[in-house]
Amino acid sequence: MMGTYVTSVINQEEFLINKGEENEIKENIYVLSEKGLIHASVIEIFEDNFKCKADKTNTVKINDIVITE
Repeated sequence: MMGTYVTSVINQEEFLINKGEENEIKENIYVLSEKGLIHASVIEIFEDNFKCKADKTNTVKINDIVITE
């Protein structure tokens, strides 16, 4: 597992993300919502993508996020 993946605009708890060139499972998957970043996890692996589920109880508020270089 490597890297971080951030996606946006989901209306449901489960969603698909495409595999990267390395076909590796992303270690950190987050969904950007109006409430903040929601952590998600891979629940099923397909040939071309991963099925993920967002854990809406595990939300990081936008105020708590610090972006550094």
